Amino acid sequence: MKRSTRPLKISQKQRKTYNSERQYDFPSRLLKPVRGKPKFDQVMAELTELPCGAEPLAELDYADELALKRVALEEFSRQHNLPKFNDIIASPMPRFYRTTTKRRVVFAPRSRPRLAFGDERPSGGYSLLEPESHAYIYEGVEYMLRSASARKFADSLTHIILRGSYDEHCLIFNTARRSAALTKLLLDWSKEIAAEIPALVSALEFLDDSRSDYYLDAEAKTARGAWKRLFGSGKFSVPVGSFAFQASAKVFSQVNQSMLPVITSEVARLLRPEGRPLIDLFCGYGLFALSLAAGSGRVTGIEYDADAIILARRNAERLGVENARFFRRFINDETFAELLPFGRTGEIFILDPPRNGVGSEITAAIAQRKPRRIAHIFCNIEEIPSAVADWQLQGYKTSVLVPLDMFAGTPAVETIALLDPV
Repeated sequence: MKRSTRPLKISQKQRKTYNSERQYDFPSRLLKPVRGKPKFDQVMAELTELPCGAEPLAELDYADELALKRVALEEFSRQHNLPKFNDIIASPMPRFYRTTTKRRVVFAPRSRPRLAFGDERPSGGYSLLEPESHAYIYEGVEYMLRSASARKFADSLTHIILRGSYDEHCLIFNTARRSAALTKLLLDWSKEIAAEIPALVSALEFLDDSRSDYYLDAEAKTARGAWKRLFGSGKFSVPVGSFAFQASAKVFSQVNQSMLPVITSEVARLLRPEGRPLIDLFCGYGLFALSLAAGSGRVTGIEYDADAIILARRNAERLGVENARFFRRFINDETFAELLPFGRTGEIFILDPPRNGVGSEITAAIAQRKPRRIAHIFCNIEEIPSAVADWQLQGYKTSVLVPLDMFAGTPAVETIALLDPV
């Protein structure tokens, strides 16, 4: 099933030029004028016809995709008066890399139940961004959904989610109601699939009676009794260079595991810890804090997710990191005053917030401490223009913008902004 797209016209000579890390000269005459200040995906849509769906660039040659994103970044920078982006850093695995995937459960009258992608493709449609083992697991779940025993639970299942690493998967059943009979059925399904696919090491049931359109809805995740273990622990190992972190299906983890050594080393290169105090905000299970701990002074990780903080502390202990401590707190000026010594100089900060970014009150609270350098990570490129303006108001200039192709095959780019005092 070939999706239609108008591919970029890039010659073999031009592709070799781009792959040799010299600047790719995309003809500016191909850019159409865009009214106002466009979003990044709108800029890309002006360069080539993007098919519908969650992975519109997946069938492009990867060199063509990188070339397209490079030009889009240049135009996005120009439209929003941003500093010029560095060359985009390619993904070691541009396809079949996603460690978090999902399907929506669809029960329609007079038809068999099925699983669907978020963009309405049937589950049988392939994905070039997901590991092959994920497709096999979803096929198994869809087959079992069509059994007679599943019919009475037709309106109870909303999403099927897979989370984990390339070697260990956790299957999550997102349900709108819970019963002993349904839980037993899901356990039987999970064990039957695990017998065929050894990479499936755990399964969980997640209750969200709001029937949210969002799988693993953030508010429902913290509700008492939301999670029920079917088998296994729900935890998995994430190798990053010489480290092996423990993560969990309940806690945020980056979707492209192959990029983790790249992004951690890039943050270290930009921040240059050199023994300085390091503060990691939205620290999760400790990825950045612990990766940079050896070159830093005292390391402080702050995160509100209780499960993430437990993992971060255990990871520090398992990895033998003694100069890091982790706290479950809201991120604000009161937390800084409580946890961080007053008047300390030379601090460096890492921010890796959720997709909707951080408010100006957080940037102000950080700026009041006069840190030496700040690495602000954006998983949503649309947040960059307003954040850059906020930091400027607080006396910090954006010295470098480093794009990373964390979401290869999609019109999205992860970006590290390095901020220095003006």
